Amino acid sequence: TVMSQNLNKLKNISPDLSTDELVNRLQSLEIMLGKIDQQEGDLPTTITSLSSQLIDEDILNHKDRQVRFSTAICLGELFRICCPQPPFSLEALKSVFHLLLFQLRGLSNPKSSHYEKLCYLVETIAEVKCCLLCLDVEEGNEIVLEIFQTVFMCLHPDQGKRIQGFLLEILHCLLQESENLPDGVLETMLQYLVEPLSKDRPVANKMIGKLLDKSFNQLEQYIRIFFNNWLVTGTNESGELSAQMYELLYQIHVVQPQLVTNVLPQLEVKVKGSEVKERLDGVQVLVRLLSARDYLLARSNKSLWQMFLSRFRDIDPKVRLLCLQSCKQFYKEPELLVDLVEQWNDRHCDSEESIRREVIKLVSMVLESPEKYTLLSEEALTRLCDILRERMLDKKWQVRKTAMTSAAITHLKIWSSGDTVDKIKTSGTCVQWVFEKLLHQYYQPFNQDKCYVTNLIIKHLFPVAPPAIRYLSMVTAFKACNENAVLALTEILRKRVDTCACIRNVIDRNTTDKFHSVNVLSRYIPENEHMQTFLDLLDNDRKIAKNIREMLKQNLSVEAGLKIRDQILSQLGPEHRCYTLTRSILDITVSPMIDKEGVTLLIKYVWDDLTADSADDAECTLKLIKLILRNNSSLLSSQESLDKLLQLSRTDEHAVSLTAVEIIADNSGDLRGVSLPALPHIQSAMISFATQSTPCYAKHAVKYLSQTCKDSHSILHKVLMRLRENHMDFEDDKVNTAITTFGCIAFYEPQIFTNKLAKEIFNKFIMKDILCKDRESPAKGRRGKSWEVESKLSREVQIKLCALKALVRWILGCEDREDGKLLPCLKLFCDIIESEGDLMNQGCLLSAEKAHMRLKASTCLLRLGTNKECNRALTYEQWYKLTATVTDPCQKVRELFIKKLTKHA
Repeated sequence: TVMSQNLNKLKNISPDLSTDELVNRLQSLEIMLGKIDQQEGDLPTTITSLSSQLIDEDILNHKDRQVRFSTAICLGELFRICCPQPPFSLEALKSVFHLLLFQLRGLSNPKSSHYEKLCYLVETIAEVKCCLLCLDVEEGNEIVLEIFQTVFMCLHPDQGKRIQGFLLEILHCLLQESENLPDGVLETMLQYLVEPLSKDRPVANKMIGKLLDKSFNQLEQYIRIFFNNWLVTGTNESGELSAQMYELLYQIHVVQPQLVTNVLPQLEVKVKGSEVKERLDGVQVLVRLLSARDYLLARSNKSLWQMFLSRFRDIDPKVRLLCLQSCKQFYKEPELLVDLVEQWNDRHCDSEESIRREVIKLVSMVLESPEKYTLLSEEALTRLCDILRERMLDKKWQVRKTAMTSAAITHLKIWSSGDTVDKIKTSGTCVQWVFEKLLHQYYQPFNQDKCYVTNLIIKHLFPVAPPAIRYLSMVTAFKACNENAVLALTEILRKRVDTCACIRNVIDRNTTDKFHSVNVLSRYIPENEHMQTFLDLLDNDRKIAKNIREMLKQNLSVEAGLKIRDQILSQLGPEHRCYTLTRSILDITVSPMIDKEGVTLLIKYVWDDLTADSADDAECTLKLIKLILRNNSSLLSSQESLDKLLQLSRTDEHAVSLTAVEIIADNSGDLRGVSLPALPHIQSAMISFATQSTPCYAKHAVKYLSQTCKDSHSILHKVLMRLRENHMDFEDDKVNTAITTFGCIAFYEPQIFTNKLAKEIFNKFIMKDILCKDRESPAKGRRGKSWEVESKLSREVQIKLCALKALVRWILGCEDREDGKLLPCLKLFCDIIESEGDLMNQGCLLSAEKAHMRLKASTCLLRLGTNKECNRALTYEQWYKLTATVTDPCQKVRELFIKKLTKHA
């Protein structure tokens, strides 16, 4: 009754009123309605009368904005008061909703003066669910579509979550109560999931995600029909969305996977379609689906995962390549990685070059991550390594290059991972083969392979810092190398020395050797089209030339060499046309992997191996030191290194001790004139080796004494006299050592031997008493094996072999090679070959012993034949007898002789 009395006091709402008066009356009505609670039962006549006045077409469509806005607010209040019954007829609902929706667009401007009232209106509509009334109207579908369009249009980032929650509730309520989804509603919603609206309207995009998740049961069947029409029947009525169906499918899966669960199996129609583009698009979206949400679909839906794996065998290379490129998104998942490795194993032999290269990149990506090793079985890891090894031998250069680069970078990254030494060692064993296989690639018949292998080994294979890890990686890699790999590394380091010498000649403007130096550089450097520009650079820019000269110093540390290299390249600039060539030359000439500190560390590793009872590893490390010092002997001139090598030479391990002595002897030339406390101790040890040790030690000891000691003539003369007096007897235990020392002294210090002394030792003792006399009993009926190692031969034959080598050294060392000395030796070697190894023909030698005698005589004759001064004395008949060794009945003799022949060629 009170409400009716208050409403009766209000004046009528009429379009005939002036605008100001009409606005005032509507605002008064708005205030009055806001104070009225929701009514139950029949509506009062006053409410019905007000409703009929407000829905007048002239009021709803009034020209003034304020009139329309106030009318909308009043209508919202009437919906609240009269709920659940509408305050006016269903026929008028269409016009009413058009007005309400039009006003709600003002929510897009939170700074508007009407914003708070609009928020209240939204809250009212959501609470009383008046939007459901449009479902009963004849043209209700159009109103529902307009509601969805208006809600998404009015969303704004500055709106509060509460208002957006009311708007979401309005849409969810409509979807929940609708028997059939009106046309256009689904497309209106989905368009905000893809570009451009997904970026332009991010708030709407998020609301769509919430709405799909909240209204899953209502939308699932419509989405299934929507996609099936496109996937299966090929029909598509989605308008602008037709070009973005794959993207739409993915976005829905990300928001609510269950919405498209029944759609995904139909994707096979596209993935296995007849058109290449169709398959490419299908595989692309399939990959995105499988990798989304932490690989949920790949792990739970095996049929889809197998669908993807089947495309690795697609007939078109573009599809196969796309599958491989997509593998990067799955390799973190252990279960999926195992399946992918199987596919890589099949595809690494693909006919397409690009596919083989992509497989190499994927394999490298897994191998360079040690944490992946625990995800794969040992068999799978081995297979990955085999793929890299096999692709290094590919017929295409780019594939070989990619395989070599991947292997080298994998090796580098594992050793540069920063883990503890034990962990790095464990991971490093998986790629221990890389160094050896790269060196094997050096034997490829193409110069580009040789140049690239050189660049990789010197620059990209081992970490620069910390030094301990760098040298540990070198030792570990070198231990896996076979003989052929070591020979290749020797050649690489030798070429590096040649390159440095050539650069030095060019910088010093040595015109005599400049032409030769340029030819050598052009042969060693693949990017040589700007060689003349580089030479001009060295002539004109003396600062760069000076820096390069500084970098060529042998005793420069690795870090200092790299610093100078970077300084030169920075000064030159990448835009310079010979920048690439200069970088290639500097990469080769920079200090090769090791410096004085490295030698000290490597020797320490030898002691560590001996402490761990691993003599083989210790010997291998010493061989690496020997190989590197052969091309940079100045690195050994430190007291600590010499002391430790001297200690190693006295160990009980024969191979380790002998290699240490050999290292000291090979680098003795750089020790002459150097004042170090260790040298007197080394000299004393070498004298002992030359007189009391085995022939192997004696050979290196004489070399050291000759090249290092200032009074070498006097020292070696005393050694010679001591051996002559005490051990120049066949029955003496040290006769082998004495004969070897005689030959080496004759080679290094020939002036010690007077004619009388030479005749006594070489003519009388070695030739007549040793070689031309058999002391063993005849070997009748004792044929034996065709070949044995030298250590298993009889003592007499071992002495004779030492005697043959001593004769060659004597002849090569003589300053005056008169025919009286040379011809008897040549005849002796030919007679041994002609007599099949048994010079005296008394049948005292076994088959293996005669084979060794033939081989040693042939190699001695070959060595003399390759000497320019001795070569003139050999007759055609003697050359012919030498060539007969190639057809020797013993296979081992043939192999070893051909190997020597190749070395001297």
